[in-house]
Amino acid sequence: MRIGQTSAVNFVSSTLTSAIGFFATLYFARVVGSEALGIYFLLQSAVAWITILIDAGLSKAIAKRMSEGREPGMYFQLGLLLVGAGTVVLVFMLLALSRPITNYIQHPLATFLLIVLVVSSLTRSMVRSGLSGSHNVHVSGILDSVQSILRVGLQVGAVTLGLGLAGLVYGWVVAALLIAIAGVVYLMNDLQAFPTTRVDNVQRKLASLYAFGKYAWLGSIKAKTNNHADILILGLFVPNNLIGVYSICWNIASFLTIFGSSINATLFPEISRLDQQDDDEEIADLLGKSIQYTGLLVIPGLFGGFLLAPEILRIYGSDFTVGTEVLLLLIVSVWLYDYQKQLTNVLAGMDRPDLDFRVNGVFVGLNIVLNLFLIPLIGWVGAAVATVLSSLLSMIYAYYVVDQIVRVNLPYQEIGKQFLASILMSAVVLILKHVEVRYSVLDSNFAIVMFLVFVGAITYIIFLVFVSEDTRHTVVRNLDI
Repeated sequence: MRIGQTSAVNFVSSTLTSAIGFFATLYFARVVGSEALGIYFLLQSAVAWITILIDAGLSKAIAKRMSEGREPGMYFQLGLLLVGAGTVVLVFMLLALSRPITNYIQHPLATFLLIVLVVSSLTRSMVRSGLSGSHNVHVSGILDSVQSILRVGLQVGAVTLGLGLAGLVYGWVVAALLIAIAGVVYLMNDLQAFPTTRVDNVQRKLASLYAFGKYAWLGSIKAKTNNHADILILGLFVPNNLIGVYSICWNIASFLTIFGSSINATLFPEISRLDQQDDDEEIADLLGKSIQYTGLLVIPGLFGGFLLAPEILRIYGSDFTVGTEVLLLLIVSVWLYDYQKQLTNVLAGMDRPDLDFRVNGVFVGLNIVLNLFLIPLIGWVGAAVATVLSSLLSMIYAYYVVDQIVRVNLPYQEIGKQFLASILMSAVVLILKHVEVRYSVLDSNFAIVMFLVFVGAITYIIFLVFVSEDTRHTVVRNLDI
Protein backbone atom coordinates (compact mmCIF):
# COMPACT_ATOMS: atom_id res chain seq x y z
CA MET A 1 0.00 0.00 0.00
CA ARG A 2 1.37 3.44 -0.90
CA ILE A 3 0.79 5.35 2.33
CA GLY A 4 1.75 8.69 0.80
CA GLN A 5 -0.57 8.34 -2.18
CA THR A 6 -3.51 7.12 -0.08
CA SER A 7 -3.00 9.98 2.37
CA ALA A 8 -2.78 12.39 -0.56
CA VAL A 9 -6.08 11.17 -2.00
CA ASN A 10 -7.75 11.54 1.37
CA PHE A 11 -6.09 14.93 1.86
CA VAL A 12 -7.25 16.27 -1.50
CA SER A 13 -10.78 15.06 -0.80
CA SER A 14 -10.73 16.63 2.67
CA THR A 15 -9.29 19.87 1.31
CA LEU A 16 -12.04 20.08 -1.28
CA THR A 17 -14.59 19.40 1.44
CA SER A 18 -13.16 22.11 3.67
CA ALA A 19 -12.87 24.63 0.84
CA ILE A 20 -16.50 24.11 -0.08
CA GLY A 21 -17.47 24.36 3.57
CA PHE A 22 -15.51 27.59 3.94
CA PHE A 23 -17.30 29.38 1.14
CA ALA A 24 -20.67 27.96 2.18
CA THR A 25 -20.22 29.08 5.79
CA LEU A 26 -19.13 32.48 4.55
CA TYR A 27 -22.38 32.77 2.60
CA PHE A 28 -24.48 31.58 5.52
CA ALA A 29 -22.76 33.99 7.91
CA ARG A 30 -23.65 36.91 5.66
CA VAL A 31 -27.24 35.74 4.99
CA VAL A 32 -28.52 34.26 8.28
CA GLY A 33 -26.11 35.99 10.68
CA SER A 34 -24.06 34.88 13.69
CA GLU A 35 -27.07 34.11 15.94
CA ALA A 36 -28.68 31.57 13.57
CA LEU A 37 -25.28 30.05 12.93
CA GLY A 38 -24.79 29.83 16.68
CA ILE A 39 -27.98 27.78 17.05
CA TYR A 40 -26.98 25.55 14.12
CA PHE A 41 -23.54 24.83 15.59
CA LEU A 42 -25.06 24.31 19.02
CA LEU A 43 -27.34 21.68 17.48
CA GLN A 44 -24.37 20.02 15.80
CA SER A 45 -22.45 19.96 19.08
CA ALA A 46 -25.43 18.49 20.91
CA VAL A 47 -25.76 15.79 18.24
CA ALA A 48 -22.06 14.96 18.56
CA TRP A 49 -22.44 14.29 22.27
CA ILE A 50 -25.82 12.59 22.10
CA THR A 51 -24.58 10.06 19.54
CA ILE A 52 -21.87 9.01 21.99
CA LEU A 53 -24.60 7.05 23.80
CA ILE A 54 -24.76 4.73 20.78
CA ASP A 55 -21.72 5.28 18.61
CA ALA A 56 -18.99 5.78 21.21
CA GLY A 57 -16.56 2.91 20.90
CA LEU A 58 -18.76 0.85 18.59
CA SER A 59 -17.76 2.47 15.29
CA LYS A 60 -14.08 2.34 16.24
CA ALA A 61 -14.43 -1.28 17.33
CA ILE A 62 -16.17 -2.19 14.06
CA ALA A 63 -13.37 -0.57 12.03
CA LYS A 64 -10.73 -2.34 14.13
CA ARG A 65 -12.22 -5.83 13.85
CA MET A 66 -13.00 -5.42 10.14
CA SER A 67 -9.44 -4.23 9.45
CA GLU A 68 -8.08 -7.47 10.90
CA GLY A 69 -9.52 -9.27 7.87
CA ARG A 70 -11.61 -11.91 9.63
CA GLU A 71 -15.27 -11.87 8.52
CA PRO A 72 -15.43 -8.09 7.96
CA GLY A 73 -18.86 -8.27 6.33
CA MET A 74 -20.43 -9.99 9.31
CA TYR A 75 -18.88 -7.51 11.75
CA PHE A 76 -20.24 -4.63 9.70
CA GLN A 77 -23.73 -6.07 9.53
CA LEU A 78 -23.74 -6.74 13.26
CA GLY A 79 -22.70 -3.13 13.83
CA LEU A 80 -25.58 -1.86 11.71
CA LEU A 81 -28.06 -3.91 13.72
CA LEU A 82 -26.69 -2.64 17.04
CA VAL A 83 -26.73 0.99 15.93
CA GLY A 84 -30.24 0.65 14.53
CA ALA A 85 -31.62 -0.73 17.80
CA GLY A 86 -29.81 1.90 19.83
CA THR A 87 -31.08 4.72 17.63
CA VAL A 88 -34.70 3.75 18.27
CA VAL A 89 -34.14 3.92 22.03
CA LEU A 90 -32.32 7.24 21.68
CA VAL A 91 -35.18 8.82 19.74
CA PHE A 92 -37.63 8.01 22.53
CA MET A 93 -35.22 9.52 25.07
CA LEU A 94 -35.06 12.78 23.11
CA LEU A 95 -38.84 12.96 22.87
CA ALA A 96 -39.12 12.48 26.63
CA LEU A 97 -36.67 15.37 27.21
CA SER A 98 -38.24 17.69 24.66
CA ARG A 99 -38.95 20.61 27.02
CA PRO A 100 -35.43 21.02 28.54
CA ILE A 101 -33.92 20.60 25.06
CA THR A 102 -36.08 23.41 23.71
CA ASN A 103 -35.21 25.68 26.65
CA TYR A 104 -31.47 25.08 26.24
CA ILE A 105 -31.21 25.54 22.47
CA GLN A 106 -33.90 28.25 22.43
CA HIS A 107 -35.68 27.08 19.31
CA PRO A 108 -39.25 25.66 19.16
CA LEU A 109 -38.27 22.81 16.79
CA ALA A 110 -35.07 21.90 18.65
CA THR A 111 -36.11 18.33 19.55
CA PHE A 112 -37.27 17.44 16.04
CA LEU A 113 -34.14 18.92 14.49
CA LEU A 114 -31.97 16.98 16.92
CA ILE A 115 -33.71 13.71 16.10
CA VAL A 116 -33.23 13.95 12.33
CA LEU A 117 -29.62 15.03 12.82
CA VAL A 118 -28.91 12.15 15.21
CA VAL A 119 -30.40 9.51 12.89
CA SER A 120 -28.50 10.73 9.83
CA SER A 121 -25.27 11.21 11.80
CA LEU A 122 -25.27 7.69 13.23
CA THR A 123 -26.05 6.19 9.83
CA ARG A 124 -23.23 8.04 8.11
CA SER A 125 -20.80 7.26 10.93
CA MET A 126 -21.35 3.51 10.65
CA VAL A 127 -20.83 3.54 6.88
CA ARG A 128 -17.64 5.54 7.33
CA SER A 129 -16.39 2.97 9.84
CA GLY A 130 -17.17 0.16 7.41
CA LEU A 131 -15.17 1.82 4.66
CA SER A 132 -12.23 2.46 7.00
CA GLY A 133 -12.26 -1.09 8.34
CA SER A 134 -12.31 -2.56 4.83
CA HIS A 135 -9.24 -0.47 3.88
CA ASN A 136 -11.29 1.88 1.69
CA VAL A 137 -10.28 5.12 3.40
CA HIS A 138 -9.84 6.77 0.01
CA VAL A 139 -13.42 5.89 -0.94
CA SER A 140 -14.65 7.36 2.33
CA GLY A 141 -12.72 10.54 1.59
CA ILE A 142 -14.24 10.82 -1.87
CA LEU A 143 -17.74 10.24 -0.48
CA ASP A 144 -17.08 12.93 2.15
CA SER A 145 -16.26 15.37 -0.63
CA VAL A 146 -19.40 14.43 -2.57
CA GLN A 147 -21.44 14.77 0.62
CA SER A 148 -20.00 18.23 1.22
CA ILE A 149 -20.84 19.37 -2.29
CA LEU A 150 -24.35 17.95 -2.06
CA ARG A 151 -24.89 19.38 1.42
CA VAL A 152 -23.77 22.83 0.42
CA GLY A 153 -25.95 22.80 -2.67
CA LEU A 154 -29.02 21.79 -0.67
CA GLN A 155 -28.29 24.25 2.14
CA VAL A 156 -27.61 27.18 -0.17
CA GLY A 157 -30.82 26.49 -2.03
CA ALA A 158 -32.81 26.22 1.20
CA VAL A 159 -31.30 29.36 2.73
CA THR A 160 -31.85 31.29 -0.50
CA LEU A 161 -35.53 30.27 -0.36
CA GLY A 162 -35.70 31.75 3.13
CA LEU A 163 -35.78 28.54 5.19
CA GLY A 164 -32.94 29.78 7.40
CA LEU A 165 -31.91 27.43 10.22
CA ALA A 166 -34.28 24.66 9.12
CA GLY A 167 -32.73 24.77 5.63
CA LEU A 168 -29.25 24.31 7.09
CA VAL A 169 -30.36 21.25 9.05
CA TYR A 170 -32.36 19.60 6.27
CA GLY A 171 -29.55 20.07 3.78
CA TRP A 172 -27.13 18.32 6.14
CA VAL A 173 -29.53 15.45 6.84
CA VAL A 174 -30.48 14.68 3.24
CA ALA A 175 -26.87 14.77 2.03
CA ALA A 176 -25.69 12.48 4.86
CA LEU A 177 -28.38 9.88 4.21
CA LEU A 178 -27.82 9.81 0.45
CA ILE A 179 -24.06 9.33 0.85
CA ALA A 180 -24.63 6.66 3.49
CA ILE A 181 -26.75 4.74 1.00
CA ALA A 182 -24.01 5.05 -1.63
CA GLY A 183 -21.44 3.76 0.89
CA VAL A 184 -23.56 0.74 1.76
CA VAL A 185 -23.96 -0.12 -1.93
CA TYR A 186 -20.18 0.04 -2.36
CA LEU A 187 -19.61 -2.21 0.66
CA MET A 188 -22.14 -4.73 -0.66
CA ASN A 189 -19.91 -5.15 -3.72
CA ASP A 190 -16.65 -5.09 -1.77
CA LEU A 191 -17.32 -7.27 1.27
CA GLN A 192 -17.92 -10.97 1.35
CA ALA A 193 -20.89 -12.24 3.37
CA PHE A 194 -22.65 -8.87 3.29
CA PRO A 195 -25.55 -8.73 3.33
CA THR A 196 -26.35 -12.11 4.83
CA THR A 197 -29.36 -13.62 6.54
CA ARG A 198 -27.22 -14.94 9.40
CA VAL A 199 -24.21 -13.86 11.40
CA ASP A 200 -22.18 -16.74 12.80
CA ASN A 201 -20.77 -16.77 16.34
CA VAL A 202 -22.72 -13.68 17.37
CA GLN A 203 -21.76 -14.02 21.02
CA ARG A 204 -18.06 -14.23 20.21
CA LYS A 205 -18.26 -11.23 17.87
CA LEU A 206 -20.13 -9.18 20.44
CA ALA A 207 -17.50 -10.04 23.05
CA SER A 208 -14.74 -9.06 20.63
CA LEU A 209 -16.42 -5.72 19.88
CA TYR A 210 -16.98 -5.07 23.58
CA ALA A 211 -13.36 -5.90 24.45
CA PHE A 212 -12.18 -3.09 22.17
CA GLY A 213 -15.14 -0.73 22.41
CA LYS A 214 -15.23 -0.54 26.22
CA TYR A 215 -12.05 1.50 26.02
CA ALA A 216 -12.45 3.08 22.59
CA TRP A 217 -15.60 4.97 23.59
CA LEU A 218 -13.49 7.48 25.48
CA GLY A 219 -11.58 8.15 22.26
CA SER A 220 -14.89 9.18 20.72
CA ILE A 221 -15.58 11.41 23.71
CA LYS A 222 -12.12 12.93 23.27
CA ALA A 223 -12.91 13.89 19.68
CA LYS A 224 -16.28 15.31 20.69
CA THR A 225 -14.69 17.15 23.61
CA ASN A 226 -12.14 18.83 21.39
CA ASN A 227 -14.74 19.86 18.83
CA HIS A 228 -17.90 20.41 20.83
CA ALA A 229 -17.58 20.48 24.64
CA ASP A 230 -16.53 24.11 24.70
CA ILE A 231 -19.49 25.08 22.49
CA LEU A 232 -21.96 23.21 24.69
CA ILE A 233 -20.57 24.80 27.85
CA LEU A 234 -20.49 28.22 26.17
CA GLY A 235 -24.22 27.73 25.56
CA LEU A 236 -24.71 27.95 29.33
CA PHE A 237 -22.93 31.29 29.69
CA VAL A 238 -22.87 33.33 26.47
CA PRO A 239 -25.44 34.39 23.82
CA ASN A 240 -25.86 32.44 20.57
CA ASN A 241 -24.13 35.10 18.46
CA LEU A 242 -20.82 34.56 20.31
CA ILE A 243 -21.27 30.81 19.90
CA GLY A 244 -21.56 31.48 16.17
CA VAL A 245 -18.32 33.49 16.17
CA TYR A 246 -16.51 30.84 18.24
CA SER A 247 -17.69 28.10 15.90
CA ILE A 248 -16.40 30.00 12.88
CA CYS A 249 -13.02 30.37 14.59
CA TRP A 250 -12.99 26.64 15.30
CA ASN A 251 -13.86 25.78 11.69
CA ILE A 252 -11.01 27.95 10.43
CA ALA A 253 -8.53 26.38 12.86
CA SER A 254 -9.76 22.86 12.05
CA PHE A 255 -8.85 23.36 8.39
CA LEU A 256 -5.21 23.06 9.46
CA THR A 257 -5.77 19.51 10.77
CA ILE A 258 -6.75 18.12 7.36
CA PHE A 259 -3.44 16.53 6.46
CA GLY A 260 -2.87 15.14 9.94
CA SER A 261 -6.34 13.61 9.93
CA SER A 262 -5.71 12.11 6.49
CA ILE A 263 -2.52 10.46 7.73
CA ASN A 264 -4.32 9.30 10.86
CA ALA A 265 -7.17 7.67 8.93
CA THR A 266 -4.78 6.05 6.44
CA LEU A 267 -2.37 4.59 8.99
CA PHE A 268 -4.90 3.10 11.42
CA PRO A 269 -5.69 -0.03 9.36
CA GLU A 270 -2.01 -0.37 8.41
CA ILE A 271 -0.86 -0.23 12.04
CA SER A 272 -3.57 -2.73 12.90
CA ARG A 273 -2.29 -5.10 10.19
CA LEU A 274 1.35 -4.68 11.29
CA ASP A 275 0.37 -5.35 14.89
CA GLN A 276 -1.06 -8.72 13.81
CA GLN A 277 2.39 -9.46 12.35
CA ASP A 278 4.21 -8.22 15.52
CA ASP A 279 6.20 -5.77 13.39
CA ASP A 280 6.90 -3.12 16.04
CA GLU A 281 9.86 -1.71 14.12
CA GLU A 282 7.72 -0.84 11.10
CA ILE A 283 5.05 0.63 13.39
CA ALA A 284 7.69 2.86 15.01
CA ASP A 285 8.84 4.00 11.57
CA LEU A 286 5.28 4.83 10.50
CA LEU A 287 4.74 6.77 13.73
CA GLY A 288 7.84 8.87 13.12
CA LYS A 289 6.73 9.63 9.58
CA SER A 290 3.20 10.49 10.69
CA ILE A 291 4.51 12.96 13.28
CA GLN A 292 6.83 14.49 10.69
CA TYR A 293 4.20 15.00 8.01
CA THR A 294 1.48 16.08 10.43
CA GLY A 295 3.24 19.43 10.69
CA LEU A 296 3.36 20.03 6.93
CA LEU A 297 0.15 22.06 6.97
CA VAL A 298 -0.46 23.00 10.57
CA ILE A 299 2.93 24.65 11.25
CA PRO A 300 2.76 27.17 8.36
CA GLY A 301 -0.92 27.61 9.23
CA LEU A 302 0.14 28.57 12.74
CA PHE A 303 2.35 31.35 11.39
CA GLY A 304 -0.24 32.42 8.82
CA GLY A 305 -2.94 32.65 11.45
CA PHE A 306 -0.90 35.01 13.58
CA LEU A 307 -0.27 37.18 10.53
CA LEU A 308 -3.79 37.27 9.08
CA ALA A 309 -6.33 36.35 11.80
CA PRO A 310 -8.22 39.70 11.84
CA GLU A 311 -8.37 39.88 8.05
CA ILE A 312 -9.62 36.28 7.79
CA LEU A 313 -12.44 36.87 10.28
CA ARG A 314 -13.43 40.16 8.61
CA ILE A 315 -14.39 38.13 5.53
CA TYR A 316 -17.35 36.73 7.46
CA GLY A 317 -18.51 40.16 8.59
CA SER A 318 -17.45 42.93 10.93
CA ASP A 319 -19.16 41.29 13.92
CA PHE A 320 -16.86 38.25 13.62
CA THR A 321 -13.59 40.16 14.19
CA VAL A 322 -14.25 40.02 17.94
CA GLY A 323 -12.97 36.43 17.74
CA THR A 324 -9.37 37.24 16.74
CA GLU A 325 -7.87 36.20 20.08
CA VAL A 326 -9.98 33.04 20.15
CA LEU A 327 -8.88 32.08 16.64
CA LEU A 328 -5.19 32.40 17.51
CA LEU A 329 -5.58 30.22 20.60
CA LEU A 330 -7.55 27.57 18.72
CA ILE A 331 -4.87 27.39 16.02
CA VAL A 332 -2.30 26.64 18.73
CA SER A 333 -4.60 23.98 20.20
CA VAL A 334 -5.12 22.11 16.91
CA TRP A 335 -1.35 22.13 16.33
CA LEU A 336 -0.79 20.34 19.64
CA TYR A 337 -3.83 18.11 19.25
CA ASP A 338 -2.70 16.92 15.82
CA TYR A 339 0.45 15.42 17.30
CA GLN A 340 -1.50 13.82 20.11
CA LYS A 341 -3.83 12.14 17.59
CA GLN A 342 -0.90 10.48 15.84
CA LEU A 343 0.32 9.04 19.13
CA THR A 344 -3.06 7.71 20.27
CA ASN A 345 -3.70 6.31 16.78
CA VAL A 346 -0.82 3.90 17.40
CA LEU A 347 -2.35 2.75 20.68
CA ALA A 348 -5.68 2.01 19.01
CA GLY A 349 -4.04 0.29 16.03
CA MET A 350 -1.92 -1.92 18.31
CA ASP A 351 -5.06 -3.08 20.13
CA ARG A 352 -4.16 -1.24 23.34
CA PRO A 353 -7.45 0.54 23.96
CA ASP A 354 -6.72 0.47 27.71
CA LEU A 355 -3.78 2.86 27.24
CA ASP A 356 -5.71 4.91 24.70
CA PHE A 357 -8.44 5.13 27.34
CA ARG A 358 -6.04 6.65 29.88
CA VAL A 359 -4.72 9.30 27.49
CA ASN A 360 -8.18 10.21 26.32
CA GLY A 361 -9.35 10.36 29.93
CA VAL A 362 -6.70 12.96 30.71
CA PHE A 363 -7.76 15.10 27.77
CA VAL A 364 -11.50 14.81 28.39
CA GLY A 365 -11.25 15.46 32.11
CA LEU A 366 -8.93 18.44 31.73
CA ASN A 367 -10.93 20.00 28.92
CA ILE A 368 -14.30 19.83 30.67
CA VAL A 369 -12.98 20.95 34.07
CA LEU A 370 -10.96 23.81 32.58
CA ASN A 371 -13.91 24.94 30.46
CA LEU A 372 -16.21 25.01 33.48
CA PHE A 373 -13.60 26.93 35.48
CA LEU A 374 -12.20 29.36 32.90
CA ILE A 375 -15.34 30.43 31.00
CA PRO A 376 -17.04 31.94 34.07
CA LEU A 377 -13.67 33.38 35.16
CA ILE A 378 -12.38 35.10 32.00
CA GLY A 379 -15.29 34.82 29.56
CA TRP A 380 -15.60 32.99 26.26
CA VAL A 381 -11.85 33.20 25.61
CA GLY A 382 -11.52 30.76 28.50
CA ALA A 383 -12.92 28.00 26.28
CA ALA A 384 -10.02 28.41 23.85
CA VAL A 385 -7.47 28.57 26.69
CA ALA A 386 -8.91 25.36 28.13
CA THR A 387 -8.53 23.63 24.77
CA VAL A 388 -4.88 24.71 24.47
CA LEU A 389 -3.95 23.52 27.97
CA SER A 390 -5.75 20.17 27.70
CA SER A 391 -4.21 19.51 24.27
CA LEU A 392 -0.71 20.27 25.54
CA LEU A 393 -0.86 18.17 28.69
CA SER A 394 -2.56 15.20 27.04
CA MET A 395 -0.02 15.27 24.19
CA ILE A 396 2.84 15.05 26.70
CA TYR A 397 1.15 12.17 28.49
CA ALA A 398 0.44 10.39 25.20
CA TYR A 399 4.13 10.58 24.28
CA TYR A 400 5.09 9.03 27.62
CA VAL A 401 2.54 6.18 27.28
CA VAL A 402 3.35 5.31 23.66
CA ASP A 403 7.09 5.37 24.29
CA GLN A 404 6.63 2.56 26.81
CA ILE A 405 5.43 0.09 24.15
CA VAL A 406 7.02 1.24 20.90
CA ARG A 407 10.01 3.46 20.23
CA VAL A 408 9.05 7.08 19.51
CA ASN A 409 11.65 8.78 17.35
CA LEU A 410 10.67 12.42 17.10
CA PRO A 411 11.86 13.92 13.79
CA TYR A 412 13.29 17.07 15.38
CA GLN A 413 15.32 18.09 12.33
CA GLU A 414 12.42 17.82 9.88
CA ILE A 415 10.05 19.67 12.22
CA GLY A 416 12.72 22.35 12.60
CA LYS A 417 12.93 22.66 8.81
CA GLN A 418 9.15 23.11 8.66
CA PHE A 419 9.47 25.95 11.16
CA LEU A 420 12.32 27.47 9.15
CA ALA A 421 10.30 27.35 5.92
CA SER A 422 7.36 28.90 7.79
CA ILE A 423 9.51 31.76 9.10
CA LEU A 424 10.80 32.48 5.59
CA MET A 425 7.23 32.35 4.29
CA SER A 426 6.12 34.77 7.00
CA ALA A 427 8.77 37.27 5.96
CA VAL A 428 7.46 37.24 2.38
CA VAL A 429 3.83 37.58 3.51
CA LEU A 430 4.69 40.46 5.87
CA ILE A 431 6.43 42.35 3.08
CA LEU A 432 3.48 41.90 0.72
CA LYS A 433 1.03 42.85 3.46
CA HIS A 434 2.99 46.03 4.15
CA VAL A 435 2.99 46.91 0.45
CA GLU A 436 -0.79 46.45 0.30
CA VAL A 437 -1.37 48.59 3.38
CA ARG A 438 0.76 51.38 1.95
CA TYR A 439 -0.35 51.36 -1.69
CA SER A 440 -3.80 49.64 -1.61
CA VAL A 441 -3.10 47.61 -4.75
CA LEU A 442 -6.01 45.16 -4.32
CA ASP A 443 -8.16 47.31 -2.01
CA SER A 444 -10.39 44.35 -1.07
CA ASN A 445 -10.06 42.41 2.19
CA PHE A 446 -11.21 39.13 0.61
CA ALA A 447 -8.85 39.49 -2.35
CA ILE A 448 -5.97 40.41 -0.03
CA VAL A 449 -6.49 37.34 2.17
CA MET A 450 -6.82 34.96 -0.78
CA PHE A 451 -3.73 36.41 -2.47
CA LEU A 452 -1.57 36.30 0.67
CA VAL A 453 -2.68 32.75 1.54
CA PHE A 454 -1.94 31.56 -2.00
CA VAL A 455 1.47 33.24 -2.15
CA GLY A 456 2.28 32.05 1.37
CA ALA A 457 1.44 28.43 0.51
CA ILE A 458 3.52 28.44 -2.66
CA THR A 459 6.42 30.15 -0.90
CA TYR A 460 6.32 27.67 1.98
CA ILE A 461 6.35 24.66 -0.35
CA ILE A 462 9.28 26.04 -2.32
CA PHE A 463 11.32 26.79 0.80
CA LEU A 464 10.52 23.43 2.41
CA VAL A 465 11.45 21.42 -0.68
CA PHE A 466 14.67 23.41 -0.84
CA VAL A 467 15.71 22.92 2.81
CA SER A 468 14.39 19.37 3.35
CA GLU A 469 15.94 16.56 1.35
CA ASP A 470 13.53 14.06 2.92
CA THR A 471 10.53 16.07 1.73
CA ARG A 472 11.99 16.22 -1.80
CA HIS A 473 12.46 12.46 -1.88
CA THR A 474 8.95 11.84 -0.55
CA VAL A 475 7.39 14.07 -3.20
CA VAL A 476 9.38 12.42 -5.98
CA ARG A 477 8.62 8.90 -4.73
CA ASN A 478 4.86 9.42 -4.46
CA LEU A 479 4.59 11.25 -7.77
CA ASP A 480 6.61 8.51 -9.51
CA ILE A 481 8.93 11.05 -11.13
